[in-house]
Amino acid sequence: MNPSFSPQHSAAILSEILAQMRDLVDGSAELGLLGATLPASQGRVVSLNLPPNVNNAHGWYQSMLRAGLAVRHPSAVKGGMVWEPRGVAMLASYHNLVTDAYKRFGLQEYDFPLLYSERCFAPLDELFPLANKLLRVHAKAGSAAIGALNSSGESPIYGYFSGKVFPPTGMFRRARYYRPPHGGDALLRPAEACDVYEAYQFVAPTTAAIVGAMRSNKEMLDSIFAAIGIRPIWSIRPIWTNNAIMNDLILSADAVLPDRRLVQLGAIYLQKDELTNRYKMHRAADSSIEHGRMVVGYCSRRALTVAVAYAAMQPRGLTLPSAIAPIQVGFVGSPPLGEQIELLGNALEQLGLRCEFVTNAESGRTRSCLERFASQGIPISAVLRESKEQPGLLRASLVENDTLCEFRLEPACGDVVAREVFKALSRVDQRLTARVEGLVSSSFSAMHEATSSGAIVTPLAYDHGAVQHLERSVVGEVIGFLRSGRSQPCVVSGAPTAFVAYAAPRV
Repeated sequence: MNPSFSPQHSAAILSEILAQMRDLVDGSAELGLLGATLPASQGRVVSLNLPPNVNNAHGWYQSMLRAGLAVRHPSAVKGGMVWEPRGVAMLASYHNLVTDAYKRFGLQEYDFPLLYSERCFAPLDELFPLANKLLRVHAKAGSAAIGALNSSGESPIYGYFSGKVFPPTGMFRRARYYRPPHGGDALLRPAEACDVYEAYQFVAPTTAAIVGAMRSNKEMLDSIFAAIGIRPIWSIRPIWTNNAIMNDLILSADAVLPDRRLVQLGAIYLQKDELTNRYKMHRAADSSIEHGRMVVGYCSRRALTVAVAYAAMQPRGLTLPSAIAPIQVGFVGSPPLGEQIELLGNALEQLGLRCEFVTNAESGRTRSCLERFASQGIPISAVLRESKEQPGLLRASLVENDTLCEFRLEPACGDVVAREVFKALSRVDQRLTARVEGLVSSSFSAMHEATSSGAIVTPLAYDHGAVQHLERSVVGEVIGFLRSGRSQPCVVSGAPTAFVAYAAPRV
């Protein structure tokens, strides 16, 4: 066992880690954004104020995704979805966004198979029983299983690096899990969990190294969420409700849904060293420094799903964030456009923008093209003509589709039009993010006494008993803890606590 994290020292070191990470879960700024003022009296809670006309998250997501053209037809398997071409294009954009972010932080990409010998899972099974959690594969009826489809991230990776030196800068993979169907929202918790991007960093067993890895993970995930217009709530997730036997600390990123539920978009785990010890993993060839702690971060396809749903809730209908829009700018033009159109194309390519050009458009076709661009969530539409003021240059009309704000450029060179399009995309993205923050704010804006249902925010000690007591009186579970910035009486024990907890049904 790693002496640095023996049971005698674990609590003290974890307390030190939390102290150094307090800004990552500082709820004073978070709650300020959300418009919530915590009650001073013991026993009061703040009820989340969400749109009253939405009471079925599954139906809501189905309609939002259909509006976003991401998926059309549920498959026969619970939670399975058929992604059509536009949805597949969004997945590709999201994949590139995530992998680019991971690589910027120095992580190396690996790819692992789906089928494993059950021996691979044996060390994990002793800590986290896998009975009824593996899907076994048989070559023919009555034969012994040739393997099992992977249901968990750790075993294949730790098994592969057993007795080896783990990549010093960390690694990541694009995982696909198979788990028996269970209760919950089938769309977001299916038997087949695709596009789970897992990042693993095996660091020295010191507070500085652990905190550094968790900070870099959060920064990495925040860059992804920000790019797709999501404002998550980061909190300390109670380990007692999520595999306490495997984790010492969990930071969770959740998105608010309009029906008082939350969905986890990503998380960062500080795993117990029993896992890496059982697989005999090494941080370096020198056996004297073989011990370490594994910090695991992930985000999944759920984040894309939430982003598309939020995009479909925009005031003028679907408007996609530029990071995931398959087409960011739709151009309609008619000749003669001359060499400026080539200059425009080159400038757009240099800016990395994804565009669609429709040429030879007559008046009626121009209108139908613009309507199609808007219905597909393309952020910017543009109509190009030759300038009447100065032939040989362009007359451009740019429309920001989330507001239908229009402005014209004449006469203009192609590279000038490209730069203005880029600025317009930034403005659309900023407004999309601001509206999502407004939705989150409205979720926390109303304050009143707790009822038997709905989500609540309340002072609560970071304690297993307090969590259990509160969960007996609310619908859902304690999602996470935030630091409130001031000491208040715990709603359960009355003892002073600097934490507030929020509880709600989780998808």
